[in-house]
Amino acid sequence: KGDGNSAGDTEGGSGGAAGVGGGLQSLAASNSIARTAVVRNFSGFGGSGGAGGTGGEGGGDTSAGNGRDGGDGGGVFLGGPAQKFENSTIAGNGASGSGNAGATGTGTGTNTPATTAGDGGSGGGVEVGIFAGSVTLTHLTVTGNFQGAGTSAGPTGGVEHSGAANPTVLQNTIVASNSGNQCGGTQTDGGHNLSFPDDGTCAATVHGDPLLGELKDHGGPTPTMPPGPVSPAIDAAGTGAPCAETDQRGVPRPRGPACDIGAVERSLPSAVTLGANSIRPHEASVTGFVNPGGLATTYVFRFGKTAAYGSQTAGASAGAGSATVAALATLRKLSPNTRYHYRLVVTNPDGVVLGFDRTFRTKPLPFPGVAIRTGSTTVSGAGIASLKLACPGPASVLGQCSGRLRLTRTVVRNGKRTTVGLGKAPFTIDAGSTKTVKVKLSDAALEQLRAAGKMTAKATARAVDGRGGTPKFNKRNVTLKAP
Repeated sequence: KGDGNSAGDTEGGSGGAAGVGGGLQSLAASNSIARTAVVRNFSGFGGSGGAGGTGGEGGGDTSAGNGRDGGDGGGVFLGGPAQKFENSTIAGNGASGSGNAGATGTGTGTNTPATTAGDGGSGGGVEVGIFAGSVTLTHLTVTGNFQGAGTSAGPTGGVEHSGAANPTVLQNTIVASNSGNQCGGTQTDGGHNLSFPDDGTCAATVHGDPLLGELKDHGGPTPTMPPGPVSPAIDAAGTGAPCAETDQRGVPRPRGPACDIGAVERSLPSAVTLGANSIRPHEASVTGFVNPGGLATTYVFRFGKTAAYGSQTAGASAGAGSATVAALATLRKLSPNTRYHYRLVVTNPDGVVLGFDRTFRTKPLPFPGVAIRTGSTTVSGAGIASLKLACPGPASVLGQCSGRLRLTRTVVRNGKRTTVGLGKAPFTIDAGSTKTVKVKLSDAALEQLRAAGKMTAKATARAVDGRGGTPKFNKRNVTLKAP
């Protein structure tokens, strides 16, 4: 500031320089950066110019300082030779705004030139600086980044190449949904790049919404944004170089006929429903195969009496490998002799996969034989004794109950107990049904009954169901009454 009697300059200073590379700055030679997430960072703001002072009475300079441009490379600034950056997500970063111009001084000073604010920073996601050498960006996902504000906003919110001698090489990379231009400066198309929207600034041949998932833990050590099920990035990056062997999460590439564009290889698990075994009336074991796809994976078996299922087993881990493993479970509390549907359901961070529906039938309960419901019956004049027999329900019967009903009585002859046959008849009864079986008594039995008026007989039902095997005998004392 002047002394008020002679000329004195009172200029405001220019703002300080902005910082670059809000998240990551790489200036060393031959750096290789991989499997990294750079999210929600900002480069430094440009400093504002200083205000001019009060001029002396004799005149002097009272100009203000100029504001500085905003910092570039909100997420990443690459400034060294031979930089390689791959399998990484750069999302939600911003180049900063510029500094303001300083206020003009007051007084009798005569030299007060106009001052200006700086321009906004560029390269909200990635900035390749002027001193960089050969820079290759492979399998990156650069999305949701924005340029800085200023007298002129920074031109590029995505990937900016700012005058380095060699063009930036983009390959197998997504640059999408950034503010401003998606790309800026000189680039070389290394193949299989996707830009969206297509503003013509990126070296890309695929232009469709990549339908990226939410930025969060999708497996692996860092947050990612995997492409959706119908993303144009899926299987669009070819095979072999420059397709990387793994993605940002460590999942092997490719998981399909070709690699996916971007940092994440969509990796659904596989599910194969196999047969049931150890089938019993109330439980059965089911099996399947699971391939986790390189991500932490769980599985359940859904089951029920229809293809709507309604029940499922407790979740089990299939690990996080890339090899196929066995899935095993026991289904319990089942109904006997019942057809059940079941399927394997496998889940990992990239989605849910259903195995095919399969069925089995539980075993019936052990066959209990045929029940004799009649305790007393009046024999017809033709010597017919009618007895009701009941075949158990389907839970205990396979097919029908079939066999023979026999009536006998015990007599004493010559001091010895002897069993005498009265009559017999075959039967076939549907499961869960009751049927009247008619037994024709022998002439001798009928004559004895007429003489006695009534007698006690032993009814014996010998029966099997559709399984065959050893017959089951059920017996009951029945009172026969004369016609």
